Amino acid sequence: MQTICVTNQKGGCGKTVTALNLGAGLARRGHQVLIVDLDPQAPIAPGLGATLCDDGGQELLPIADAIKERKLGSIIVPTSTERLFVAPG
Repeated sequence: MQTICVTNQKGGCGKTVTALNLGAGLARRGHQVLIVDLDPQAPIAPGLGATLCDDGGQELLPIADAIKERKLGSIIVPTSTERLFVAPG
């Protein structure tokens, strides 16, 4: 399993677009991809067409709480791209 981190302190430099395109491209080439969105504005899930509610219509646990409680798996949602998943911010 490889980990790729897209990070920079400056805003507006293309981090989100890079993560979206890289993740989608890898998924389309057959790789299982999980994008973990640590941005408090949570721009990745809507950009990938992922819903931010569970099956019961409840909003998902915020990522900071999920990480603290070691329940990251409970907030992972599929996207409209096969093999591409997101843990929304």
